[in-house]
Amino acid sequence: MSQNSIDNQIKALTEAIEAGGAAADVYFRRGMLNWKAGRRAAAITDYETAVSLDADSPAVEALRMSRDIMDFRHNDLLNP
Repeated sequence: MSQNSIDNQIKALTEAIEAGGAAADVYFRRGMLNWKAGRRAAAITDYETAVSLDADSPAVEALRMSRDIMDFRHNDLLNP
């Protein structure tokens, strides 16, 4: 998937959110696209919003995994 395609999809989902009444699924999908585009903070924010709207959303697991990835620290890689 090209960066342009990802950006276009994010733009469409953002427009849906701004129009109002967006469901947790919309935030979750935008979060996945943001993660794929390397926008980690934006993805986590979208996952958090999705979870606040629906505690049973797949964003719960995505949020957990993204936090695990962001919290990972490997001392051998940081201190050669």
